[in-house]
Amino acid sequence: MKKLFENWRKYSEVKHLRVISNELVPVTEQQLKDFPLSEEELASIKDWGELEGDPVLLGKGTMGEAFQFGEMVLKITSDQNEAQAAAAIAEKQHPNVYHVKKVARRFPAGQRPEEMPNHPYIIVYEMVAGPMNGSELPDANASGVIQSIGNSRDKIWYNWSESILPLKEQFLEYVRSNEDKVKEMAVQKGKLYKESLERLAQLSGMDQKQVKLFVSAWGLSAGFYGYSRTIDSVENIEILAENPNFKHVDELSLGLTFLKQNGITFKDLKNTNVMNDDGKLVIIDIGKSLVMSREPLEVITEKE
Repeated sequence: MKKLFENWRKYSEVKHLRVISNELVPVTEQQLKDFPLSEEELASIKDWGELEGDPVLLGKGTMGEAFQFGEMVLKITSDQNEAQAAAAIAEKQHPNVYHVKKVARRFPAGQRPEEMPNHPYIIVYEMVAGPMNGSELPDANASGVIQSIGNSRDKIWYNWSESILPLKEQFLEYVRSNEDKVKEMAVQKGKLYKESLERLAQLSGMDQKQVKLFVSAWGLSAGFYGYSRTIDSVENIEILAENPNFKHVDELSLGLTFLKQNGITFKDLKNTNVMNDDGKLVIIDIGKSLVMSREPLEVITEKE
């Protein structure tokens, strides 16, 4: 343990950050030292999880802690729902959900050693984005979408059958070739134009489900009231459709649907559970999930 602490001390000269309530907060030297595993258990877990190097603290909360090992992350948690959800998607990849490699228990159920904190579950997953410096957090546009979907009770975000980005291009191609229809269905500024949008989407060749997806994404992205700009011209439609939130809605909904298809209903979507990976939103924490099936988890024994 002394050697482990010495390794930790070399990081104390560097400013480390962690996320608390979506704010970057410096990690203290004491927090860097307070590593929760013994040298023996850490060695066993590193062998099991194929982890290399020394741990670097990424996050710390009431449910557990997360540590970076190179390109991988080790999470130690008391959240059984997160462990079961992570196990359900282990080695299943999706561009908008973190890639879980392995999930296990540190000790058998009901047999926690007295000296161990009650964080029995460990999750190993691939690091999302780079070193924490603020750029990996969702920007203001993305944060609004995350909050809106997180607070919504509409089941469509969990039944996102296809990307709406090709549908948006299909819609734009139609309105560019049918300016007369756009003018025919024009709505005054400040008036609700949802019905006109739905009709134009139908005329562009979308089926009923595709219209629902497209219009739902439009509502969270550009809204349905044209206070400053309405869908009364091809130019205005093109400008409204350029809103970056279309991509954010699509990414989050595709990620939530992937989880749902794997028996996971994730209802805790918020800014601290999403990362910006080079312009792409990725869900990185699926705690507080409802999981359809629960399987026994592997138990890691300490090395002799």
